[in-house]
Amino acid sequence: MAAGFVAQIGNGMLIPLMLAWMMKTLPAPHRATGIGIWHTFFFLGMFISPVLMNMLNGVTGSLQHSLLWFALLTLAIAGMTGIASARMGGRRALAR
Repeated sequence: MAAGFVAQIGNGMLIPLMLAWMMKTLPAPHRATGIGIWHTFFFLGMFISPVLMNMLNGVTGSLQHSLLWFALLTLAIAGMTGIASARMGGRRALAR
């Protein structure tokens, strides 16, 4: 229970900081669209995540293996996103 409390305190601080960072990188005319897209995918992930984990539990047989596969998939997506961002020139690509 205490670990969940600490995790949610961290999430409560992280989400506003992440949104502020994202808003700072977007040009002013695109900020409303950016926040809308961010919130869409954030809440879509909150809805789909339990469904996917339940399906993955059926395939892998345990929650631990499901979380491992989910972590590896997330790491791969983050890596591909980082590579794509570096190839596009990082922040300069957003201003075009």
